[in-house]
Amino acid sequence: MNAMKQAEGALPDENHSAEPESTGTRLPRLIYLAGVPRCGSTVLGRMLGDIPGAIFTGELSLFWCRFADGELCSCGQPLQNCPFWSAVISEGFGKLGPEDARNLEGLERRLRLWQKISLAPPVRRKIATSGQFRAVADARMRLYRSIAEVAQVSWIVDSGKDSWLGMLFSCLYEKNFDTIHIVRDPRGVAFSKTKSVKSDSEPRYLPRRPPVVAAFTWLVENLVIQTALKRLSASYIRIRYEDLAADPETVIREVAHSMKIGVGQEAYGKNENHEYYFHWVAGNPGVRQAGNSHLQIRLDEEWRYRLPLVQRLLVTVVCAPLLPFYGYSV
Repeated sequence: MNAMKQAEGALPDENHSAEPESTGTRLPRLIYLAGVPRCGSTVLGRMLGDIPGAIFTGELSLFWCRFADGELCSCGQPLQNCPFWSAVISEGFGKLGPEDARNLEGLERRLRLWQKISLAPPVRRKIATSGQFRAVADARMRLYRSIAEVAQVSWIVDSGKDSWLGMLFSCLYEKNFDTIHIVRDPRGVAFSKTKSVKSDSEPRYLPRRPPVVAAFTWLVENLVIQTALKRLSASYIRIRYEDLAADPETVIREVAHSMKIGVGQEAYGKNENHEYYFHWVAGNPGVRQAGNSHLQIRLDEEWRYRLPLVQRLLVTVVCAPLLPFYGYSV
């Protein structure tokens, strides 16, 4: 399997299940796309969402904040007014006001900060006994269950990317949580982060970062995913954006086959008639604006001639420990 690397998933401690006893329906399978910004996760998510029985939701790591702020769904409606997301909230919560959503976002932000400060994977015993952890777990499980119920799917593809929040999710959902680790050449990521890209979900531009800062972020985030998140997920696959761009059909089929996405459904094909196919939270503006039209994927290697030599060398030096491991030339 040349296009991706697969590792055995770590089995959770079944004595400390994090699932609330009050929840009734079965938790859907959560396919979490982990990586750094500008790594191609929106493209990958859209392709996986084409598989019958699966739905791509965009970036749900900051969903509560985006919902409270009235950010735009890819359909063009504010999340609170979007027919899909309003149905999801109604199904799972009855009614959820902006203040309630901000409170949930505050809880998750504190837990994510605790993760970064502790530099340690979450402990399932703490999740099972902490009131704050339970509130986060219950809200997230309600959200994902409602998505699956409204869309009538078994697999949810979330391109949240946040490795620290992903570690929390992996303990909360245990065997229902799978990770697809998508990596891209850090020099391409660094150059992409220097561009001014206008967001189509909120009235601002996407965050820009100096190449060296983007390089350190690339190194740290991928190390966290490669170690902690890989160990905590039920299954783990790593793919490269360059391989996806070169042969998307093969990569998607290998991922779907390995993670059994679409098993029991009809043959692979686009969810063209799916009522809720095109309702994504945040993500790459270009991919979102393409809508339901055919997505043309091309390998973006503009960095090779537009990223200044000094910056290219600095990024290479910072990321050198992982470059050969991911198959990139130093």
